[in-house]
Amino acid sequence: MLDYRGQRFLMSVAHVTDKPGNWAVELEYEPGRGVRLWQTGAQNFLAEIEVDSGKTREIDYSYVIVDPKLSPLRQVIDQENGLVTETRARAIHAELANPTPEGRYGFCGYVRSGRENHLFVTEERICDALTWVGEDNGIHSFKLPFKHPGHAYFKGCSGAPIIDQDGRVVALVVRGVEAGDLVLGVSPMRYLAALDIEVERQGTAE
Repeated sequence: MLDYRGQRFLMSVAHVTDKPGNWAVELEYEPGRGVRLWQTGAQNFLAEIEVDSGKTREIDYSYVIVDPKLSPLRQVIDQENGLVTETRARAIHAELANPTPEGRYGFCGYVRSGRENHLFVTEERICDALTWVGEDNGIHSFKLPFKHPGHAYFKGCSGAPIIDQDGRVVALVVRGVEAGDLVLGVSPMRYLAALDIEVERQGTAE
């Protein structure tokens, strides 16, 4: 989530959110009642058009304005003993940046998601010490500090924010490249103007 110009945005990647379905944010698990959800509504998607050729390129990035008070819980629950820990999701307050070769970067994602006894079950993947090695058309490349373990290891991490050592978001995970031990991420900074347009549109509607 990104707080920007008075609006709270939920950012992700298009290859996930363009799938059919009713997209929602998991707010919390309520014992005896199940999982409480908040529906996001329609996502916004982007494309770039080459003026000379007229060719269109879809951008693997999506965003939607959500309730400014939206603050889901990250809960760790033991099926036998109940709630273990819970923390509030943190919104980034306009803290976006571009990566540099000198920086170190990392991300946290969740894989092997599924449901068991009304609970959403995942495994956590934390990957740090990434180094930035380049950018191409808004897609940043980050070198893993180890051999890429295969796509199955990171499957489900798409859309996870890649952050720098100051907690600023520099990219959202798009995919991996096993041959080069790389993780690729789309740059929110490159498409910040789209959020500006959405803010202005909301102001006009009000």
